[in-house]
Parts: sequence; C-alpha cells; structure tokens
Amino acid sequence: MDQHVDGEMGMFFMRAARELDFFHIPKEEIKARFTAEVGIEFQMKFSLYFNSPKPRMAIFVSKLSHCLFDILGRHHSGQLEVDIPLVVSNHTDLKGIV
Repeated sequence: MDQHVDGEMGMFFMRAARELDFFHIPKEEIKARFTAEVGIEFQMKFSLYFNSPKPRMAIFVSKLSHCLFDILGRHHSGQLEVDIPLVVSNHTDLKGIV
C-alpha cells in the first residue's frame, strides 16, 4: 500500500494491491461492490486494475539453440511461469523447435 496527499489540490491518493486467492467477492463484482459500499458515500474517483496471473515474455533468439532450449525447458517444466506469445529471430534455423 502506498499513499500521498496533495495539499495544493486537496486530494488524497492511495494505491493498494491485494492477492485475490482467498478473497470471497468474485473478481467481476469487486468494482460494483466497492462503488456501492464505499465509493458513493465518500464521493471517490477510483480505478481498479487486475494483474495478469502470468507475465508475458518474448524470446529473442539467433542461430545458437542452447539458450532457447534452456528457456523452453524451464517453461515446460513449470519452473518459468510465463506466457510466451512471441519468439523473434533473425534466422529460420530454430523455427521447427519454436
């Protein structure tokens, strides 16, 4: 949690992050519930963002395969928990692997 008060503007800013693993309100209902139960009463302007459960990662590879194999092996085993939507290369040598 982080907060800031802008005295000139008379504004209070707060950023909060929370894990939702054991949260009892469904993700799709949080904004409406917060607005109804807190936001309206305090005339709040707020934004709600959800982090992607997995980071997205692009792989840049050239002709040598050892780094690509290492990254893909870690991804396949679950050791590297990311989505890999893109592999970029300046050669077609490893196209079959990708």
